[in-house]
Amino acid sequence: MADLGWLLYVLLAILLWYFWTRVRGASFDDLLERAHDEHIRVHKVLHKHPAGGTFEEYRRWMRGKV
Repeated sequence: MADLGWLLYVLLAILLWYFWTRVRGASFDDLLERAHDEHIRVHKVLHKHPAGGTFEEYRRWMRGKV
């Protein structure tokens, strides 16, 4: 198990790179606005489908216009 410690560092580097590419150039207010918009969208989808569904259905609902 100790031999796989380097793998954790590689995964951490990949996650940090991914997050950096998603937020690069955005101000804190931009990030808050994006999070708020996504939050509202999730609430709309959950209101439209209160019984829920499979993960694939949820992904399809989130891709569509609400």
